Amino acid sequence: MLLVVLLTGLACASGAPGDLHVQPFATDAQGLALGGFDPVSYFSPGGPVPGEEGRSADWHGATFRFATDANRARFVAEPARYTPQFGGHCAFGLSLGEAVEADPAVWTLRDDKLYLNASPAVRFVWRLIPGAVGRAERRWAGLAGAS
Repeated sequence: MLLVVLLTGLACASGAPGDLHVQPFATDAQGLALGGFDPVSYFSPGGPVPGEEGRSADWHGATFRFATDANRARFVAEPARYTPQFGGHCAFGLSLGEAVEADPAVWTLRDDKLYLNASPAVRFVWRLIPGAVGRAERRWAGLAGAS
């Protein structure tokens, strides 16, 4: 088990943190969040679906796309409810104090909050570690406050 944790930590930490800690949301070069996935769709039974280019909303410097007008309306009414925790950065990486790029296809809903991880292996280990969410929350507050 220790070997899995160490290897997973190395895999997560090997992501390029760059200046991610200064951005409220992880985006691509064009400012698109979640790789274009509809943030509201993560909370639906079918899971995430791609949003459409012509159906979007901007929030805190990031562009979010939506599959339906109804999802866009839900997001506009409550964006903080539907955006991923830690600005869309890897939850496990944040628990280690690093703002690491996450894969929007590797997600978890916990307590009606959306968390992303860098890979399925990282997510597996993150789910096993007691207190990982709390550590990530404290470290994200520190990183967000430093920007």
